[in-house]
Amino acid sequence: MAVVLEAKVIGDSFVSYTGMQETVEIGYTFSKDFGGKSYAQEAVHGLIATLFDQYQIHRIVANLDARNTSSAALCERLGMRKEAHFIQDYWSKDEWTDSLFYAMLASEFDTMFR
Repeated sequence: MAVVLEAKVIGDSFVSYTGMQETVEIGYTFSKDFGGKSYAQEAVHGLIATLFDQYQIHRIVANLDARNTSSAALCERLGMRKEAHFIQDYWSKDEWTDSLFYAMLASEFDTMFR
């Protein structure tokens, strides 16, 4: 899904089923030109709320490159919990990199945002 601001695409997000019942993985990318203005937080929060409210998802996960500290901070601001830090498990940009794994249950979202 495109994230649009004043007719300009500033980012995107995606959802994919994990194969586990009522569990999805989310991902997102945003232009650095629009960083620090809470656009990513607003868009991803809306995506999470929609998944829990309209699709009765039980659990949402996000798997990210540990070098992406902005993305990790976003997950934490959204109330996602870091469940794992995998060491050199992903080949990216010509090197092995660590991955971080975040998750949130519908019940946790309800407690934080309702």
